[in-house]
Amino acid sequence: MRPAMVPNHQLRDARMAVPSSSGSGRPMSRQELADACNAELAKKYGALGRGCPWAGFTEKTIGALERGEIRWPNSDYRDALCAVLKLDARSLGLYIDRPVQSDVDDEPCVERVVDLASSASGAPLAAHIDDAEQLLGWSVGQSAAEALSFAARAASSMDAQTTSDLFEQVKYIARDYASEHRWQTFTRARSVRDLAFDFSNRTRRPDDLVDVYMLASLSSLLMSSAAFDLGHPSAALGLARAARTLAGLSMHAEAEAWALGLLATLFNWRNQPEAALVLLEQGRRGTSNTASLFRLNHIAARSHALLGDRRATEDALAEALRCGPGDDGGGLLQDEIGGEFRFDDARASACAGAAWLHLGDGVSAKRSLCDALDAYQALPSVQRPWAPVNGARVDLAAAFVLADDLDGAGEAMEPIFRLPDAQRISTISGRLATVRGQLRRPQYQRDALAQRLDARIDAWTHNRQSAISDR
Repeated sequence: MRPAMVPNHQLRDARMAVPSSSGSGRPMSRQELADACNAELAKKYGALGRGCPWAGFTEKTIGALERGEIRWPNSDYRDALCAVLKLDARSLGLYIDRPVQSDVDDEPCVERVVDLASSASGAPLAAHIDDAEQLLGWSVGQSAAEALSFAARAASSMDAQTTSDLFEQVKYIARDYASEHRWQTFTRARSVRDLAFDFSNRTRRPDDLVDVYMLASLSSLLMSSAAFDLGHPSAALGLARAARTLAGLSMHAEAEAWALGLLATLFNWRNQPEAALVLLEQGRRGTSNTASLFRLNHIAARSHALLGDRRATEDALAEALRCGPGDDGGGLLQDEIGGEFRFDDARASACAGAAWLHLGDGVSAKRSLCDALDAYQALPSVQRPWAPVNGARVDLAAAFVLADDLDGAGEAMEPIFRLPDAQRISTISGRLATVRGQLRRPQYQRDALAQRLDARIDAWTHNRQSAISDR
């Protein structure tokens, strides 16, 4: 049963606090807010060289938001409102309005994600969306994918055009990973994977099957990353293992190396660095691709650091630099698809920073993490991946604590404390738990700033768990 509609006084108060651009001395009108938000959308998509895919705000849209008829507009609309009113989504009273459940887990359940994603048409997910505006946005955004799925299923074989179109779809999902909610990523990737599964049952041509396995592998890799961010490491591990097998069947060394690297990353998060190193060695033996080796060696540095082996960590980082992507290009995943499949200097620096943290070297960690954040900041805002950026910020806070700079730690975490609910993912909460553990060391027991930061992390964690329970 859906909760009763509650007026969004926070959004209305935020609008009323902004003076009208007319100079009348009155508060900003609903139409003025709609116009300003539309200008933000036009600026965002203009920087990408394309038009905005959404219908745009109207006075009626703002009215529906203020009346509480819409509580969770799509991410572009939320970003535009936040930019114009200079507040975050939570301060504007925007949240996911979900039916109350009596048996909700402490994390969103992958089984529920699978249920939502059970149709390529997106109908189950559409039923999960509470308001007409967001439903319209989802429908428009999925129309091309639906048409492609219908045409592909109607075809008797997987011709070159269908293959090309499906790879384009994977490319869009990978590139949208930086800004899209993980539920949407999981759903979109699953629709492509299911289409590939369908083709595998209907074709016997070896060339077609190779393409099918490759598409299923890439989609499963995206699903694995999304599942991990949603707080389901075991499901992520199963998806990554499947992706590795499918990549092997497709005989694509770069995809198999990526899958092995993702598996190793997941084992590192499970504090099983020995198992991770076995997988990474398999990946390095199986590829000569420089971009793959660059990434695998950075992940290996984290594994060695977890084992406390500084020399091996330094060697892995040095080897990564020696085999960094050269003029020959990075390959299909690195260059042609990109997005989540692109391991660039920013991700490499963040990975190195995490390795130094495992070794307790706050100075080296701070240097690498500042390099990572500078590289992310240099990207256009629409291409800046919020999850790695926020992860690097928390890791930077941990580096400051190791260097006994609590003021620096507090400054690094300030953006984290203001994150909207949708971005409070498990990888961020896990990193914050590490910082909290550092702040509770004996040397900080009587430190007032350490206690305040500890309390703010506790409040952040409690609010995150409450938000998950409300979904």
